[in-house]
Amino acid sequence: MPEFQTDDAILVDYIEHFLLHYLIVLAETTTPNHGMIVPLIQSGLSIKESKDYWDKIVKDNASKYNIEYITGWTKRLTI
Repeated sequence: MPEFQTDDAILVDYIEHFLLHYLIVLAETTTPNHGMIVPLIQSGLSIKESKDYWDKIVKDNASKYNIEYITGWTKRLTI
């Protein structure tokens, strides 16, 4: 994308994107904060399935990126 050649940008893969949004949810600085669920629902998953999928990504990758996993973090989603 041309804007990445002229603007400051941090490129992340989709796993890292989910992890960044997990941190946003924990920070409670944005409302609504459930944006990562939207494309999952659009792909055919239910809200519960989407939350579970996102949670699995966080659980599976938090230690890889040295991010603390907070049990019950999905209760902070503002759906």
